[in-house]
Amino acid sequence: MTTAKVKKEAITAAKVKKGTLTGTQIKASTLGTVPKAQLAEFAEASRASRFAEIADKVAHVPPPEPWHEVGASGEPQFQNGWENLGTPGHETAGFFKDAFGIVHLKGSLKPGGTSLIFQLPPGFRPASGKFIQVAATCSGGPCTEGTFPLTIYGPGVLSGFDGGVVAFTGATFVGLEGVSFLAES
Repeated sequence: MTTAKVKKEAITAAKVKKGTLTGTQIKASTLGTVPKAQLAEFAEASRASRFAEIADKVAHVPPPEPWHEVGASGEPQFQNGWENLGTPGHETAGFFKDAFGIVHLKGSLKPGGTSLIFQLPPGFRPASGKFIQVAATCSGGPCTEGTFPLTIYGPGVLSGFDGGVVAFTGATFVGLEGVSFLAES
């Protein structure tokens, strides 16, 4: 039997033996979209749209402000004999607030006579009445190469009280690197 003798649409899918037709024998334009492919196309378009939305939001996040250097003119001053460690490789004391309202601290300090270090200005403090304790690094004295609780409270004063006892006596340095907290709203 030749193609000319076969009546149009006489051979149906039910009459074709399974596995006898290959992709090259089927005209691709006659096939519809496979349902799972439609879902994949939708998912890909949805993902691309979400990435574009996130990229747009990230592009509009303001850059972080510069560091406020403790002890510099117009910035909070060290108190009670505290000062920057001044050793090469150690950061000076500073702070800044990022676009999300998180205050970040930095610096290696030479301890003073009492635990009061410096006072953060309004807008850079935790909410009034809040006490935040974080681990800060220290070396020498009672901490001997470890950590101690650094307390940051509403008035914005940084201190090293541990149950009311000054934790720094005799320490060679105190590090504020990595300390961060949510600022007052």
